[in-house]
Amino acid sequence: MQYVILIGILAALVLLVLLLLQCRKNGASAGQTDRLLEQHLRKVEESLTDAIAAAEVAGISNDELKGMLEALLDVE
Repeated sequence: MQYVILIGILAALVLLVLLLLQCRKNGASAGQTDRLLEQHLRKVEESLTDAIAAAEVAGISNDELKGMLEALLDVE
């Protein structure tokens, strides 16, 4: 269950980065980029909310979940 949560969080963050790179590559206007960014930020929030709910079901504490996210962010 913990791996599912981690994969969900990581996938949301990767999608956000890929979107930003694609917008820059395609020369999207600032307004277009802002709208796309907002859409993907909502997806990231939704994924994180799902991860939090799954962690609660799995009995994972908030501190453990934070540690998991920090470990993912530290991976290079």
